[in-house]
Parts: sequence; structure tokens; C-alpha cells
Amino acid sequence: MSHAFRTLLKKIASGPHTGKHLTRNEAESAMMMVLQAEATPAQIGGFIVHTA
Repeated sequence: MSHAFRTLLKKIASGPHTGKHLTRNEAESAMMMVLQAEATPAQIGGFIVHTA
């Protein structure tokens, strides 16, 4: 499990009223972790659900 990815996921998935947008650099980092398989499948699924 990637702790760095977990931190980014918590930022966007904390709820409809408290969730925040990722910065461009955070989004780039998240996508790099996805493409390099540093995040777990569950983390990737959560990321996709909350960014759709």
C-alpha cells in the first residue's frame, strides 16, 4: 500500500462537503503512482470513483 497515495486519496474522498481538489502536482503524482503500480487496486478504484 502506498502511504503517499493514501494521503492524496483521503484528500479527495473525505466527503461531499469536506473533500478538496488535488493540485496539478498532486494529480500528476497520483497518476504516476497508478501507472507505476505503486498504489493498490483498491486505492486505484477509490481514486477513479472520487475523481469521476
